[in-house]
Amino acid sequence: MSYFIKILIFISLISSVSLYGQKKERFSIWEHNTLPKKTYSTDTIKHYSLIASNEEYIELTDAISLDTGYTWDDPHFAIPLGFTFNFLGYKTDTLFIDFWGTSIAFNEKIEGIMPLFLGVDLDLVDRAYNIELGEETPGGLSDISYKIIGEEGERICIIEWKNAGFWDELDYFGYSSDYINLQYWFYEGTNNVKIHIGPHKISYPQLAIYYGSPGPIVGYLSEYDWDFQEIMNGLLLDGDPDQPEVIIEDYATVCCYPYLNSMPVEGTVYLFDTTAVSTAIIDKEYKVNIYPNPANDILTIDTPFEQQKFQLYSITGSIVYKAELKIGENRIQLPSLKDGMYIYRISGDQVITGKLLIDGN
Repeated sequence: MSYFIKILIFISLISSVSLYGQKKERFSIWEHNTLPKKTYSTDTIKHYSLIASNEEYIELTDAISLDTGYTWDDPHFAIPLGFTFNFLGYKTDTLFIDFWGTSIAFNEKIEGIMPLFLGVDLDLVDRAYNIELGEETPGGLSDISYKIIGEEGERICIIEWKNAGFWDELDYFGYSSDYINLQYWFYEGTNNVKIHIGPHKISYPQLAIYYGSPGPIVGYLSEYDWDFQEIMNGLLLDGDPDQPEVIIEDYATVCCYPYLNSMPVEGTVYLFDTTAVSTAIIDKEYKVNIYPNPANDILTIDTPFEQQKFQLYSITGSIVYKAELKIGENRIQLPSLKDGMYIYRISGDQVITGKLLIDGN
């Protein structure tokens, strides 16, 4: 069904009175206001490409916890990157966790027109949160943490929500037994962003996902007008969570928004890539051949370009191998690697990324 005819409806279970009488007043960017509207254009924005895949989810270790000693709901945390990240032309050295626990802002001062990375748009809460005590609830069951990995020039900031609960479930029952693990990866240099869905249990989708839709809104807003509280442009995912359709739209002019038709399964990865070249273009125009795939110890890269660089990353973002490529056939002796999925990146005149499976059998 086209997203143009989808209508987001509140499920009666959500709109009903909370058992605890504490239904929070939640500002929603998805509800159009009555302020004068502007006209916007997506023409000047270079949007990301999407690569959807499935990879093993690995929890962060030795990460920096944002734990304050109390539980959280709608937290406000600042994460210093140590490098400059450029999101659609907006440069920052700090990421700000804001709004409902999963959105990332790129400036602490919320005003004017700025982008907003929605990620997976869920209203998360610490599962130990006590509605009566509010932000003074001590302890916590759902840590938010981050870790910077990689070498200078190719660093990655990974943010993780661990066993986070859902506000509406907690508000309705007084506790949240459902949970989700979730990571966002922000890449230095390429300015790519990755969403990685971890283990989760959602027994009550109507209490975990906004508006009673079958799946979450996923993507980003390239421009949001904070003064007019108006969505301008954005890239959102629609339909099958395994192979979603990318919808780029001036959302100030539409009545409803695309969403996934179910919650993505554990391991789902959405990579928003500034440098990806589609497989069809690679084969037809650039003629860069990489084989075999799956590979064991020898990998051959046949390229018509000179002075290219080959880099191979583990799923945690660490570089496990790199080499210089010459024009023509390059036979590469790979190091001893664990079986599994890896990400390769070939850079030079063109930048190509993709997945390489290592299989020692």
